[in-house]
Amino acid sequence: MSKKYLVSLLDVTDHRRAEEALWESEERFRTIFERAAIGIALIDVREGKLLLSNPAMQKLLGYSGKELSGMRFTEFTHPEDAEHQMALYREMAAGKRERFELKKRYIRKDGKTICARLIASLALGSSGKSSVVIGMIEEMGERASDQG
Repeated sequence: MSKKYLVSLLDVTDHRRAEEALWESEERFRTIFERAAIGIALIDVREGKLLLSNPAMQKLLGYSGKELSGMRFTEFTHPEDAEHQMALYREMAAGKRERFELKKRYIRKDGKTICARLIASLALGSSGKSSVVIGMIEEMGERASDQG
């Protein structure tokens, strides 16, 4: 009785290259996010809750990443600035604008008020819809006196 063998070969070179490119892209994003000199947060577009924040955002606001995760941005927005920001945020969430920029005050965990420049942008996915807002904040320091 003779034995029969079936041998199948599959070239996975392209698949492996694609995986490596994806890993490199993710690593590049992670490095930029973690080492950025300005605060960056990913925010759920429907609820305004922080999903992820970088170390610069955490240092600026005085919260840990775990503490910020799940907080609404209104929780650390100065009450006098909240209404204006919410109006812009609602327009963005409704698809009436893709981004906005403003100077606003934040209340740190220790109660100190700081002034910063916020740039908020929709992160559009491949479907053209967004579930995430990218918020970037930079403390203004002495430039805070020209708020407007």
